[in-house]
Order: sequence, then C-alpha cells, then structure tokens
Amino acid sequence: MLLCAWFQPPVSDVLAEQCVAGRVLPHDLDYMGHMNNARYLRECDFARFHHYMRNGIFKTLPFDLRTSHRGMGRQSFFVEQRFVSQGDGFISAVMLCRQNVLRSNPESILQAALVPDYPEDLQHWISFISASKDKTGAQEDKDKLDTHIP
Repeated sequence: MLLCAWFQPPVSDVLAEQCVAGRVLPHDLDYMGHMNNARYLRECDFARFHHYMRNGIFKTLPFDLRTSHRGMGRQSFFVEQRFVSQGDGFISAVMLCRQNVLRSNPESILQAALVPDYPEDLQHWISFISASKDKTGAQEDKDKLDTHIP
C-alpha cells in the first residue's frame, strides 16, 4: 500500500475523497466469517497514510515522538509518549502505556531510586484502569496493577 501511494500521481485537492481497495484474508475472519475489528483499524491506518502521502500532508507535518518513563507497578512499567510538532512545539497526542513484566518484576530491573514520582495525570489513568477492572471482575489483573510509589 505504501508503494502504491508513492507511485500514484499526487492529489492536489487536500480535501478530496480518495479510495483504497483492500482484500480480506482468511486469517482476518472470526468464526462467524466477520472481519476482525483489529483488521478494520489497521486498514484505516493504511488508508490514512496513503491519503496523506498522495496529497502531500506528510511533507508538511514533521514531529518528534518523545518517550519517557512515568513510573512502575508491581508487575508493570508505565510509559508516556508525546507527539510534538517540530514547528511550534504543539503536543498533538499523548499516549500512556502499561508494559507488563513477565518472569520478573520492575524493581529487579530498575533500582527504586531511578523511578520518578507519579504525576497526577498518571495516577488518574491508573485509577481509571483499576475501576474498569473492578467492573469486569478481573481481580488477578487488578492485583498486578497495584502500584509502587517511590
């Protein structure tokens, strides 16, 4: 798809609708014959990239992706990623991510002195995840989310 966008003629009207054809493979179907929800999102990503490549928007939107460690739980690291415009420093998007640790724990990977304090927004996000787990009854996951605040 990326090569298709590269070799197709540019589209001068940034607001014009563009069409990208796709195919569904058997491994993208569930047992009822419906396309997997993750496949829909992946196709949307490809189509947006195709759209931006052809109309030239990607050439005008340079950004930095800044990643920082925000804290850790008993079985997880918390990471923040920010998309920052190179032109004016505008933060376009912020992603908070929980990275689970298998067959170990974060304290054995990092010394506690290296872990920053939890900022208020991260504490709010962790509380939201815990509340969601309470509603689904996933007690085991909730126990893993208990956090260590240095």
